[in-house]
Amino acid sequence: MKNKISFFIDSLDGGGAEKVFKELVNDFASRNEYIVELILVKKKGVFIKDLNPKIHIIDLSSKRTLFSILNLIKYLNKTNTNLIISTQMHVNIVLVLSKIISFNKTFVAIRESSTPSILIKNVYKNIILRKLIIFALILFYKFNKIIICPSEGVSNDLIENFYVSKSKIKIIYNPINF
Repeated sequence: MKNKISFFIDSLDGGGAEKVFKELVNDFASRNEYIVELILVKKKGVFIKDLNPKIHIIDLSSKRTLFSILNLIKYLNKTNTNLIISTQMHVNIVLVLSKIISFNKTFVAIRESSTPSILIKNVYKNIILRKLIIFALILFYKFNKIIICPSEGVSNDLIENFYVSKSKIKIIYNPINF
């Protein structure tokens, strides 16, 4: 029986993290060694048309990543996937939170696609929201066993600013030359 690998991202709208994930899911699906699922908060984006037809798409049909928690918990409670890989900070936080709430034992690997301290500073202008995101990142990243970083810079940022243990971090460079 083939192992099942699931990938979780908000959409395939066309950014760098989405392009990397499109390449990863297509590569795993083409190997014929795995059952591959792509879990999307919302099934949309320019890369949908580029997916291998062997990929099972799970559409959580949520307007925002935060609103997908209940549907993600339902998915986690009924899945028999061996591994779930997520990318992007907000998606990673929602996945780890959902896994904790559901008491699911599936192995989760999260991929931090950007330098969190820079992203938080540039995106979250509201100081209360910024502090909440920092708290959530520190708390939920500690619950995870593996954090994939695309560079040493992202790795160092997680270690120095968010207290992530170096032993949890694996650096895997992006498979795409942008």
